[in-house]
Amino acid sequence: MPVHGGMIWEAERSVSGGSILDFSSSINPVPPPPEILKGLREGFKLIYRYPDQHYSALKEAIASYHSIDPGNVVTGAGATEVIHMFASAMAHTGSSVILSSPTFSEYEFASKKAGFRVKHLKRSEDSLIDIRSILKIAGKGDVVYICNPNNPTGKLEIEGDTEKLIDAAVAKKFSVLLDESFMDLVAAGTNYTLVDTAVKSSSVFVVKSLTKVLGVPGLRVGYGIGGKSMADKISRFGITWGISVPCSMAAEMAMPVMKKHIRDSLEVIKKERQFLLDGIHPICGRTNVSGLANFIYVGTQQLNMSSRLLCKKFLERKILVRDCSSFRMAGSHHIRVAVRTHGENIKFLAALKNIAGK
Repeated sequence: MPVHGGMIWEAERSVSGGSILDFSSSINPVPPPPEILKGLREGFKLIYRYPDQHYSALKEAIASYHSIDPGNVVTGAGATEVIHMFASAMAHTGSSVILSSPTFSEYEFASKKAGFRVKHLKRSEDSLIDIRSILKIAGKGDVVYICNPNNPTGKLEIEGDTEKLIDAAVAKKFSVLLDESFMDLVAAGTNYTLVDTAVKSSSVFVVKSLTKVLGVPGLRVGYGIGGKSMADKISRFGITWGISVPCSMAAEMAMPVMKKHIRDSLEVIKKERQFLLDGIHPICGRTNVSGLANFIYVGTQQLNMSSRLLCKKFLERKILVRDCSSFRMAGSHHIRVAVRTHGENIKFLAALKNIAGK
């Protein structure tokens, strides 16, 4: 199984006494809108029913939010299930998946499970995709996964590179999955999303995560958007009744207030992100810190310790951070730190200073 952040249950079993602050899970630090709880309460009244296996109301709510047709929407129990559905739907004998590493490990896991050969390309020095290398090896029937902004580096791809990739996908008949799970938590993220492109394309599929944006990873709801023929094909690989009635209704009721929730969240994330950066830079160095999303990719070289050792020291102080050594091609000197509430961020920086002897 792939290694992920948010391993809070395991972490709490490994230490004695007290709760742990989770900086390893990159979710929205702003509490979810009250519509989430309202949807859960309404949904619990209907748990004697099976879910609508087509999730028509949920798809309509998502489609309304994006001003698209429900036929362009694929739903799943979190973005991860949608990624697995896509891999299964796109699998062809002899086809390859092309990954720019380090990136989200679930792409490789889902692809191998579906029978793809996986090819890894090293990201550039500034952690962006190597568009020339991708275009050189991508062929008919292949699939290219792009996480934008990338997990764990937090970097946004150059707009011109994604445009070249999509044009090539159409011409050479390969497919592109654009994982925009963190896009809504990036300032001006609406300028970079390719949802409108995906709706009109037979080669591009965009994945979104409601659980990250709403800050409710315990409720597994995600979705994808593509052309109607692609969306229909991918939907056939979902698990029947994979999203519970309460989770589905919570997501439905949250969609109408999503834009306001995102606006409010971006204000908090911007402020708290800068607060964290101001504390991290003097200790870890400016050149060792990157990312534009709701998490920060931090190099540990200036601390003269591996990421594994640093994570261990944080856990001793009841703080869980993401050791990025499990990401292919990430090396052994990076951690990922989520932007949390101000009080939590103060505790993180105090722990970092203590570990560094500052």
